[in-house]
Amino acid sequence: MRVNLLSSIVLEKGWEAIRDYEGHTIFRCPSVLKPSYLIIPNQDIDEVPFGTLNTAARQAHRWKETDHWSASFGKRKSLPMILERQDATFWGRIEIPGLLAISQGCGPDCVADRLRSVWLEFAANDAPEVCATLQKIPFVSVYDTSALWEVFRQLKTSYLAHQSGIDPDLIGQFMTGSTHPCDELAKRLETSIHELGRQLMQVSIR
Repeated sequence: MRVNLLSSIVLEKGWEAIRDYEGHTIFRCPSVLKPSYLIIPNQDIDEVPFGTLNTAARQAHRWKETDHWSASFGKRKSLPMILERQDATFWGRIEIPGLLAISQGCGPDCVADRLRSVWLEFAANDAPEVCATLQKIPFVSVYDTSALWEVFRQLKTSYLAHQSGIDPDLIGQFMTGSTHPCDELAKRLETSIHELGRQLMQVSIR
């Protein structure tokens, strides 16, 4: 699904496009008292990857009233930036109660810079008191592997757990999207999957 179709879904669910910043559109949910916000790129140049699309669609469909996103912001020492690759483009998102911010770029650093920049522009009007914290808070890269598990959902997790040395229960959490692997675990998973691919390439069925 392309970005313009995702934006259409958000609008159909009653969200309001309130302003544009640096190639992104800010959407506000229907609640007036405790609104949630979505930040989505508005340049229709790429397909939205599986995990990012599902997260944004889920947010649009199941919005609920929360405290303002800035309420819990000051308690955080870092923010997970969930990365997902679509062809040559990296997509990244940050989720906190009341806000889902999505951007894309040529690499993780580019995505982080764009997310921070558009978020700062938004915060300058919406919550200026957190701008200083937002300027310096670390974005910690983790990786969305939901598209991978969609392809490999028939495989036993025990194989990848054994090959990668990662606890099977943790791999199960990666598969459901309830948590995401850090850089080290993502590399270990990638190595194990590449080895699995090498072995599968040696299998003949005809």
